Amino acid sequence: MNVLYVFSVMFLMISFILYKKTDKKLCLWSSIIYSIGLLFCYNTLIVYLLHVISVSGSLLLYSIINCFVGIVMLLINKFKYREFQKFSYDKRKLMVILCLGIVVFLIGYFKLRGIDTISFESPDSAVHYRHALEFSENLSLLDKENSKDIIFNDFNRIQPISYINCGFLFNVFSSVKSYKVFLYYNVGYLVLGALVFLITVFDLIVKNQNK
Repeated sequence: MNVLYVFSVMFLMISFILYKKTDKKLCLWSSIIYSIGLLFCYNTLIVYLLHVISVSGSLLLYSIINCFVGIVMLLINKFKYREFQKFSYDKRKLMVILCLGIVVFLIGYFKLRGIDTISFESPDSAVHYRHALEFSENLSLLDKENSKDIIFNDFNRIQPISYINCGFLFNVFSSVKSYKVFLYYNVGYLVLGALVFLITVFDLIVKNQNK
C-alpha cells in the first residue's frame, strides 16, 4: 500500500508540473520545489474535505484520490491547451538551489545534533510529534472524538498542515523509527521553506529586470 501511495503522489506532482500554466517557459527546478510546497497544502485540503463529509481516511483512499486528480489535470490540459508546460533548464539556478539546500540541511542537522537524538529548544515539538503519530494511525483529521490527547486538545486552534504531512511520512517510512522520520521531516521542512523563499525572490528580481 505504501508503494501505491508513493506512486500516486509522484503521478500527481508530475501531472501538476506538466499542466500548462503559461505560454512562457518556466524553470523546471522552481516548478518542482513549488510543487512540493503545493503538495503540503493539497494533502491538508483533502484531509479536511474527507473530515467534512465524515469519511475515514486510508492510504488506499488517498492514493485513489491522488490518481483521480492527476488524471483530471492531464485531461483538462489535453483538451484545453493540447500541449504540456514548457520548461527552461537553468544550470546556474540549479547549482544555487543545490548549494543552498545542502547548507540549510547541514544547519538543521547540526542544530538537532544529528538525527539519532531528539534535541529541540522548545517542548512544543513533542506536541507536534504526538499529533503526527496519532494522525498516522487513522489518517483522519484530529478532533476530540478520535484523538487520545486530553491535554493539548484545542483542535480548533491547531494548524494541521504539519502533522498531516508528517503523519503521511510516518506511513510511507513505516520501517524507520518514527522519531527519526520526524526529525528528517523538520529539517526537510526548513530546507523547503528556504528554497521557496530563494526562488521567489530570484524570480521577482528577474521579472523586474525584464520590465
